[in-house]
Amino acid sequence: MEFAGAFPDLFGPFYASAFLVSYLVSAWVGYRRGWPPAAWLLVLAAAGIGGALGTRGFSLGIADLQALLAEGVLPEVGTRRIPGAVAGALLAAGGARWALGIRRSILDPLAYGGLAALAVVRVGCFLAGCCFGTPTDAPWGLTYAEGSFAHGFHLAHGVVEAGAAAPHPVHPIPLYDIAFALFGLALLPALGRRLRQPGSLCWAAVGGYAAYRFVQDFARANEVEAFAGLTAIQLACAATAVAALAWVAVRERQPVEREREVAEPGLARLAALFAGLVAVRVAFDGWWTPADEAVLLVRLVPATAALAVVA
Repeated sequence: MEFAGAFPDLFGPFYASAFLVSYLVSAWVGYRRGWPPAAWLLVLAAAGIGGALGTRGFSLGIADLQALLAEGVLPEVGTRRIPGAVAGALLAAGGARWALGIRRSILDPLAYGGLAALAVVRVGCFLAGCCFGTPTDAPWGLTYAEGSFAHGFHLAHGVVEAGAAAPHPVHPIPLYDIAFALFGLALLPALGRRLRQPGSLCWAAVGGYAAYRFVQDFARANEVEAFAGLTAIQLACAATAVAALAWVAVRERQPVEREREVAEPGLARLAALFAGLVAVRVAFDGWWTPADEAVLLVRLVPATAALAVVA
């Protein structure tokens, strides 16, 4: 396809759009489930900030962390990792839940938003060419455009001869991810009816994605081996898949938790969480890209409005 990998500047807009779609989907699902607006929008704001930090922070190496601790300077990170976005979003959402004193699980709506975001951002990856697979002669192999990242990588590593007009066909990693995300979105409602415990649906989605990503990395180009032929991402995903799916299995054997009604937390808790989110935004000022700034704007402005209504 002549347009695959031909538009590297489109990744940023699709990255921001993915967070927007995730926000809208999660907000709608949470609204349908009766979440109080201000609390839920603040949880989603926290998830967005955590996801934006995680997608870049997951790419930091030991040397980057040492420099950060020694000099207090945030390193430049160009690579973004979806597993990092997932981890960051879940940790931040969990922290927001704790800060608001909410006892009910807040995770299940995030499963819908996360898979929707994966489908959107991978369209950007497909057009930008930032993610591509290993060479393949399979009928579904994708040939990226001349001048794409895949083309340069194949020329540099001798996969194609010097002067070749295009790279060798590769596994279409972004298309695999889009197919996985759409299949997951179609499966979630039925799976949600079978799983009894609050939060199980989200952990099942996390475990399923981690298992899928573990397998996918065998066909992913330019990944660095970490241990026993596996990449660092694969090691993290293997541990995550086992832990998440085991947790679902254990929880589903326990007595069903009663769904608790959630009232809007007090203004003091809401305001304190909002102030904390703004502080994080300011603390990482200079590290945010324009796409990140758009993500933060989309998340914080509705939360600000909801907080003003409560006040």
